[in-house]
Amino acid sequence: AAKLASEKAGQGLAAVLPEEMRAVAVRVDDVVGVAGFIHPGDAVDVIVTMKASESSNVPPTAKVILQNVRVLAVGKELDHRSKKQKAVPVTVATLMVSSPDSEKLALASTKGKILLALRNRVDATEVETPGIIPAVLLEAGASAPAEEKPQEVGKPQPAEHQVEILRGDRFETRQFSSPEPKP
Repeated sequence: AAKLASEKAGQGLAAVLPEEMRAVAVRVDDVVGVAGFIHPGDAVDVIVTMKASESSNVPPTAKVILQNVRVLAVGKELDHRSKKQKAVPVTVATLMVSSPDSEKLALASTKGKILLALRNRVDATEVETPGIIPAVLLEAGASAPAEEKPQEVGKPQPAEHQVEILRGDRFETRQFSSPEPKP
């Protein structure tokens, strides 16, 4: 009896929700949904990118708004055991959140852009993040130590950047150098 839902619990997804939790569906694509590698039972962090006010000149901010959120369903798939090893392209992910978190998620998905960050199943650590704006992000990239190369005194060196790309089951790393600054 302990493993069965009560008659009052309802059917389907409603029956598996713990009390005081809500199932909220969010629109995803290949990027938002980690290229189809999110499955029911996984845990994700929700990152939102948005402006504090649409009319302000303040740049958009990226911020982790929810952490360690359980994925209840991906598309119409509720079972975590089927197709576990394959990437499955879907357009909706259903997340289990509290009522206050459902409000955060609703605002983030309608007024900003959300991104789901897949977590390791054993990592339940919550991290306080300050968020980031473009100027700080670019400043951090410019101040990162460059590879040890001899530099000409007084001549600015081009910044080097690395991008990691995940396409389906292929992983690539590409190096880029920004053009040399003009004196």
